[in-house]
Amino acid sequence: ISIPSFKFVPLEYELFSPGYIIRFLTINIHTYTYLKNETEWFLKYQHINDHTVH
Repeated sequence: ISIPSFKFVPLEYELFSPGYIIRFLTINIHTYTYLKNETEWFLKYQHINDHTVH
């Protein structure tokens, strides 16, 4: 019987499996992009606020 869930795979194998690495990189790229966009938006918003206040 093949077990579909990777929870049963020993951690060492899971960490170095290509699928895991790709998933890890993909999540990091999404997180980086999201944070970058949020930061840019925040800075723009702060910039507008500074002009409005002064």
